[in-house]
Amino acid sequence: MSATDYGFAGLPVERDSENVDLVSDATPSCDLLPLPTLDLSASTLNRALRDVALEELALVRMRYAAHRDPVRCAVGISLVLRSLARELFGEERINRLRQVSWLNFLLRSSNAQLLRPDVLETLSAALFGNPREMDLPRDCSFWFEAAEGWIDHQHDRLPHTTCAKPVEIDLQRT
Repeated sequence: MSATDYGFAGLPVERDSENVDLVSDATPSCDLLPLPTLDLSASTLNRALRDVALEELALVRMRYAAHRDPVRCAVGISLVLRSLARELFGEERINRLRQVSWLNFLLRSSNAQLLRPDVLETLSAALFGNPREMDLPRDCSFWFEAAEGWIDHQHDRLPHTTCAKPVEIDLQRT
């Protein structure tokens, strides 16, 4: 007796027997490979977040090479660092930081040799000063180096988890 099964993509597959094991027929046992496992550890998430930040920083660098505007460059760098800081330190903490307190946070959470006060002074002038009255640097590559250093310095920081409370609350309701 012939039976019709539906295989891959819903296409009909004719079978000669009613007791057919579709999995055994489709893949020989020697072709079975172990499934890859996902490493969802905090260190892997940290690395992924830092990789994304470095990619975004590369985009800011590329745009800076095209327009050579130090103010736009400073804003782009600050946005990249702020985005990563929200993920690593928590949105509530980072969103409260404005102007000088934001730059002081960057200084406190960095290696002093990478993100020096003089770098932050020029960055502060570009971010918060009047660009017409400021003597801004013509080459901002040292800002990119400092930003990359700050990102790399965060390698041992565990990402801030914001979903733990809702999950615990949902479990308590059941």
